[in-house]
Amino acid sequence: MKRRSWLLATASTTVLGGFAAQPSRAQPGQVVQRIGYLTVGGATSNPAGLQAFREGLRERGHVEGRDVILDVRYAEGRAQDLPRLAAELAELKPVVIIAPGQAADAALAATATLATPIVTLGDLVASGYAVQLGRPGGRVTGISFLPLPLNAKRLELLAQTLPRGSAVLNLAGLRPLPEAMQMVEDAGRALGLVTHAAYANTVDQIDASFAAARRLRVAGVNVLNSP
Repeated sequence: MKRRSWLLATASTTVLGGFAAQPSRAQPGQVVQRIGYLTVGGATSNPAGLQAFREGLRERGHVEGRDVILDVRYAEGRAQDLPRLAAELAELKPVVIIAPGQAADAALAATATLATPIVTLGDLVASGYAVQLGRPGGRVTGISFLPLPLNAKRLELLAQTLPRGSAVLNLAGLRPLPEAMQMVEDAGRALGLVTHAAYANTVDQIDASFAAARRLRVAGVNVLNSP
């Protein structure tokens, strides 16, 4: 919960940057940014997340009702309601819509003719929202966590510090998807490294993994994405 709240607060620090302001009819002469917030959850399922987002806006000097209007729609766990709620937000013509997780699909569809930027949380590449992290393309951005390609990218950075032919341990805290370990093993061979795999789900297993690393005389350890 704390991690998700931090992610939402981080998202709010950049969401307003670069978006054009819209005039407010309620307060003539006042410049207002309208932001949509769409979530499959309920008002009480993750209140800390929305609160963190609001705090992030305040830290950047934005005040709700003065220069920011935050339109929030909750699906209350009913994913089938997301398209309708996204359409409601689209009618308000926000400068951006925050749509964590599966809400991003509905937000994208509802704003197809408006080209509204969508900010989401999740694995942007695996979800098909971004071609790659460096150059996402499209109009979906946000915070990407646990993406498979980063496992291989970290191994590539590690390889730059080691002689070719060095042994490296790929350590997974929780048994990952088969393609995750396969990806780093393939990357290791391409980099001229000798890779070993280890899995540690408990503290004792972590100790055992590093004991094995010493026996194998590895030159480095690549820790795969895992809690």
